[in-house]
Parts: sequence; structure tokens; C-alpha cells
Amino acid sequence: MSDGEAESVCRRALAAWQGLADAYSEVERSLARGGCGLDVVTARLRDAEAAIAPLLRPLAELRAADAGTIASEARRMLAAIDDSTQALVARNAALVGAAEAARDACASRLVDLSRARTTCAGYATPDEARARFASAVA
Repeated sequence: MSDGEAESVCRRALAAWQGLADAYSEVERSLARGGCGLDVVTARLRDAEAAIAPLLRPLAELRAADAGTIASEARRMLAAIDDSTQALVARNAALVGAAEAARDACASRLVDLSRARTTCAGYATPDEARARFASAVA
């Protein structure tokens, strides 16, 4: 792979990883809003992953090449890609934790609402038999 091709692959990979990082930021914001808009964010995540997928093989070929044959700019970009990847792995773990916490909070709220609805239903429906015989006139 020529120096120009290597740098082009690295530039595209950096842009793709940045797109994935931006999508992760959207996931964080969506979870902070109670999950609103996650459907749109999911599509962005798929797009970012699709942009990365065809670059994995050329990146692997670059990494397998003798370090002395890779231009310094491409080596610098490979290091930046590695840093981005490690940062996203850490963010991924945090996002999974945040998503699980949001899921648990939602489930708890649904249980509370179900209990409240059951309680209200009991108060809202009068017991007709007791109401009939509770009258002093009857």
C-alpha cells in the first residue's frame, strides 16, 4: 500500500471512529432524556459501524506491515485510531451501565404505575351491594 493510500485509509478510519464517538454522545444525551430518540441514534450507530467495517482489513494490513515501511503520518494516525478505539471501549462500558440503569428505573416506574392504577381502580368502582344497604331509608 502506498503512503498516500495508507494515509487515506487512516483519515477515513479516524473520521469513521469520530462518527461513532459522536453517535455515542447522542446515546448519552438520549439516555439522559429518558431514552427519547434512541431509534434515530440506533440508525446513526449502524451507519457509523458500516463506515468502519470496510476499513478494518486495510488497517490490519497496515498494522501487519513492517513499521519502517509506513510513513510517519500514517503511523501517527494509526496511534490516534488506537486511542479512539480504547476511548470508545471505555465509553461503551459506561453506556451499557447507563442503559441498564435507565431500563431498571423505567421498570421500577412501571411497577409503581401499575400499583397506583390497581389502587385507583379499587377506589373508583363503588361496591354496589354496600351502597344499596348503607341507606337509612332502605
